[in-house]
Amino acid sequence: MKKNRIICIIISVFCMGLVFATWKSGFLNTLEYKLYDLKFIVRGPKDVSRDIVIVGIDEDSLARFGQFPWPREIYAKSIDNLCAAGVKVIGMDILFPEPQNQTYDKLLSLSLKNAFVVGAAYFDNVIENVLQIINGSPQIVPMPKIKLTEPIEILKDSYKLLGLTNSYPDSDGILRSARIVYEYEGKKYFSLNAQLAASFLDRKPEDFGEEMLYVNYRKGGRGYIKYSFNLIYDAAFPKEWVKDKIVIMGSTAVGAFDHYPMPYDHLYPGVEFQATVIDNLLNGDYIRQSPEFIIIILIILLGVIEGNLFLKMKQWHGMVLLVFTIVAYFFICQFLFNKYNFNLDTLKPSMSIMFSYLGIMTYRFRTEEREKRWIKKTFSYYLNPEVIKELADNPEKLRLGGERKNLTVLFSDIVGFTTLSEKLPPEETVSLLNEYLSAMTEIVFKYAGTLDKFIGDAIMCFWGAPVPQENHAERAVLCAVEMVEGLEELRKKWEKENRHLIDIGIGINSGECVVGNFGSAQRMDYTVMGDTVNLTSRIEGLTRDYKTRIIISEVTYELVRNIVETKPLGEVKVKGKEKSVNIFEVLGRKKLGSL
Repeated sequence: MKKNRIICIIISVFCMGLVFATWKSGFLNTLEYKLYDLKFIVRGPKDVSRDIVIVGIDEDSLARFGQFPWPREIYAKSIDNLCAAGVKVIGMDILFPEPQNQTYDKLLSLSLKNAFVVGAAYFDNVIENVLQIINGSPQIVPMPKIKLTEPIEILKDSYKLLGLTNSYPDSDGILRSARIVYEYEGKKYFSLNAQLAASFLDRKPEDFGEEMLYVNYRKGGRGYIKYSFNLIYDAAFPKEWVKDKIVIMGSTAVGAFDHYPMPYDHLYPGVEFQATVIDNLLNGDYIRQSPEFIIIILIILLGVIEGNLFLKMKQWHGMVLLVFTIVAYFFICQFLFNKYNFNLDTLKPSMSIMFSYLGIMTYRFRTEEREKRWIKKTFSYYLNPEVIKELADNPEKLRLGGERKNLTVLFSDIVGFTTLSEKLPPEETVSLLNEYLSAMTEIVFKYAGTLDKFIGDAIMCFWGAPVPQENHAERAVLCAVEMVEGLEELRKKWEKENRHLIDIGIGINSGECVVGNFGSAQRMDYTVMGDTVNLTSRIEGLTRDYKTRIIISEVTYELVRNIVETKPLGEVKVKGKEKSVNIFEVLGRKKLGSL
């Protein structure tokens, strides 16, 4: 038992190593992101702050004033109307990086000076040509560079503050976090949402103490008070709508392309994202991420504890514990998320539990079933696995005698092998034969055939026993086609290795056979006998005369005509048969058979 415990710990440590490796490789990120998004959906919507108002440049506004850029007098008038209504802070989620009209620029500048307005700026990735000396000669090299884009000077000086509007979606394109502080050329810059929230609270943005936060989405971004830009421009609104509140002006029209995917919504306006972050900062309820060391501790504890429990349980009891633990852990994570806005990674500790279960149960299976598997392995050298299973389930079949069944028999032989073996050294002959027979046996087992025996370089196998197979003829013919394909692959390999090449002939026939154990009480063989078997052997021999690889009988042809392309070869009289038989060449698959 002590040995088992030590092995259990080793397996658990190995499983934890797999979790850490997949974690650090980033392979789990996308799935962990989806589980994180699911927590919002399970939690449901939350109330939004009523101190935040969005003035949306919507489709109606675009229909009235036209597409961007608008004359800046339009913005000036709207800001004047908001200021007259007693708004506390205005955020412009609109950038004015170039001059437009001197008169309109001055009008907007005056309006900005008469109100408390925070303007927008952003960092842009640009390519700058840099002169460098390469191999002794000057060359112009394009280099990536971050550029701070700000409003034109007259407007920049009129804003009370500037805030950055950059967004950083995760690798799957979903926007989950917001950067609050930026470092650029030795100076700190703050986001637009942080500047607005701090100004509303009469604080400084650095007081929030966060450089980056995970956004606690409310109602899919659709719950904030929102008014059309038209109403503000026309002053067709009561002062109470905006008095002493934060107003963010920005685009809500889908055609403006300022939209991002988020957990609730795949078309989430950027201005509503700004509103959500402001809401988080005002209430201090943004999502806190669990530190890495907590996840590491959980991975280790859950892996080791559950591993020890799995070691003592039956397999199905362990499965129940596995499912229960993972479900319970998910509900704990969801509770922390709902109640305390705390995100505990769900996937990685769950994987530690699951890997421990798989590792421990695999170890137990290998130890507890060792003797039984050893017996099966020993006999598998002589019998097809299906035969072993059938005999294990029905020991009474371990007696002499057989039964009549309708089967399909396949014979395969190497063309001219006797001549070839006389030319090659014995070692090379054995090597070539072993590689060929191993590949062919694998294909026979793939199609659930019973490998009867090897007769020198020949292969004899059949379908339909010991396990009944209604489509035994289809399996046999498709197996033959794949045997030929497999031989072609071997021939390409041998050609590269400058080894001798071989070819094969395959004969297939279907009909009634006697199948069972034949021999003596001391040694018996599970095989098939009868006229069908003899005819199959004769058909295989005809492949030399017709210079083809696969020939089937008329009986088999009627059973497989819908799945393979064939060519009639006519009637032929074979040795030991008084009546002539019709034979067909198989050219290839017509369609994939259903096995």
